[in-house]
Amino acid sequence: MLYTSNASMGAFNLPMGSAQATYVKGGGAVDPNQSVIHQGWWHIHKHLKNLSNEFRLSKELFEGNTLTGGVYLAHYEMDDKWALGNQMLMTNTPHARPIQVSYVQNGRTYYLTDGQGLLDYGGYNIAEHGNANNKVFYLSDVWRIGRWLFDLSGRIENQNATNDVCNLSNVNLDGRDETLYDNAVPVCNGTYAHTRYDKTHPSWTLGINYELADNMSVYFRANKGAHFGDFDNAIRGYTTGNTAPLQKIQNFEGGFKYQSELIYADISVYHRQFNGLVYQPTDSQGVPVGQPSLYGSDSKGVNLTGSISPFKNFKVQLVGNYLDGHYSHNNSCFLYTDLVTGSSQCIRINGKPLQRQPKVRYAVTPSYLLPFAWGDITAYVTFTHVGPHTQDQSALQQLGTYSTWDFGLIAHVQDHWQISLQGTNMTNELGLTESNSRIFGTAAGTDGVILARPLEGREVNLQVKYLF
Repeated sequence: MLYTSNASMGAFNLPMGSAQATYVKGGGAVDPNQSVIHQGWWHIHKHLKNLSNEFRLSKELFEGNTLTGGVYLAHYEMDDKWALGNQMLMTNTPHARPIQVSYVQNGRTYYLTDGQGLLDYGGYNIAEHGNANNKVFYLSDVWRIGRWLFDLSGRIENQNATNDVCNLSNVNLDGRDETLYDNAVPVCNGTYAHTRYDKTHPSWTLGINYELADNMSVYFRANKGAHFGDFDNAIRGYTTGNTAPLQKIQNFEGGFKYQSELIYADISVYHRQFNGLVYQPTDSQGVPVGQPSLYGSDSKGVNLTGSISPFKNFKVQLVGNYLDGHYSHNNSCFLYTDLVTGSSQCIRINGKPLQRQPKVRYAVTPSYLLPFAWGDITAYVTFTHVGPHTQDQSALQQLGTYSTWDFGLIAHVQDHWQISLQGTNMTNELGLTESNSRIFGTAAGTDGVILARPLEGREVNLQVKYLF
């Protein structure tokens, strides 16, 4: 029989010597010792409609002070069809190959997969319809006093939404017991689960800017707000009155700006806090204790945008950031099974780095402008570096670092033509942006195989534009 990877759902326990496994493409028998894995193929179709309108009035109350008030209204609808799951059986190797499997038991042939290697036809096949109205009233005041500039703004927002999701019943699609892949497919049964979501929350922001000179200033901003739920997050799957809490954001930042013919620099530091994610407190063994509570994240960092032009037509641009972010206020540990050892463990996420967020990221772009009588050409090269980052909240699956080289030649011909030749990842760097987000802990299987999203390979594009 085939040996399944720990990354799949376990052995199939087929009768000894009864299975026939062949490759979907190219045919040929599969080695019975081949490690295999499942991969889900998803299809989500969304039909969206939106109508919005904003009305505002501004009035100068006195010299240097302007007050603005406004109303924003929006109505939007969504019709969805989802098909999630659709597990395909394939080799647990790079460049995986789909496998189809059948077996004989008591003289009858059973089909574990269909002709494409699909083990099932999805575990979440829904139709969904939602509509929502957003109503916002806001006030903003801007006041300039000499070299000082103050702005204070606030708003109150209401989101009122309803959502209907079809209820599911398991159905044998073709009526045959031998085709195991479609014997219990969840399909809409004609009834719907209805959810009403109605929440109101204020937001505000305060900004201060002081001009040290005509080309130099320092600034500070504080703001606090919330993120409302949407049809796919915090509304679907919840009952009316028990929808997920608002996710709330608090931000403080300050910075320095400078500009001259030689240098441009914008340097800022920030402290951001998020909360509103629900979790269940547990003891050190993962046993639930107390009532569900909320956790979030705490981040501090530095952002830099700048350029230097040491001589005419030549410029070096730099964009970089440093992020020290971690999860906070989570008093629990999460039970999970290690894919490598097969043992169960309980790990805490409080204080762990934010998933997929590198601590250091920067891009350096030197460019040169060549003027001609008919127009100009700008040539540039960009070096980008992304530092160490992890896959999930456990911080156990490292995704490594990567660096890429890009280039570009952009020509402006007369007043209307633009010709661009641009290339990305010219060295075919292998870098991982994320791994399987549905696996907690180490995501690599027993053979060292990891399902992950890589960078796109080398790509070169030629584009011609006519500007009217």
